[in-house]
Amino acid sequence: MGYYTKFDLSILNDNNYLLDEILENNKDLQYCLDEECKWYEHRDDMIKISLNHKDKIFRLEGNGEEDGDLWVEYYKNGEWRYFKSEIVITHKEYDEDIWN
Repeated sequence: MGYYTKFDLSILNDNNYLLDEILENNKDLQYCLDEECKWYEHRDDMIKISLNHKDKIFRLEGNGEEDGDLWVEYYKNGEWRYFKSEIVITHKEYDEDIWN
């Protein structure tokens, strides 16, 4: 069995040319960004990637198969930081213009 997660990767201080290059050289990573997958080594893999591109800040988002399992990790210079997302549902205030 296993736990599936949908991943999204971006580079905060890059125009994503580097991301295209990284994905071109790592088809397994590309697959996990296209499909839900079991990427248990994501933290180790991302640390290695960030060590190879020390001036870049990587943002990896995860959306797990269980409701509310949303998180964000940041990687820079081989280090990582984790943030569990807090989900807040809001509704727009009533606007009289909806009748126009």
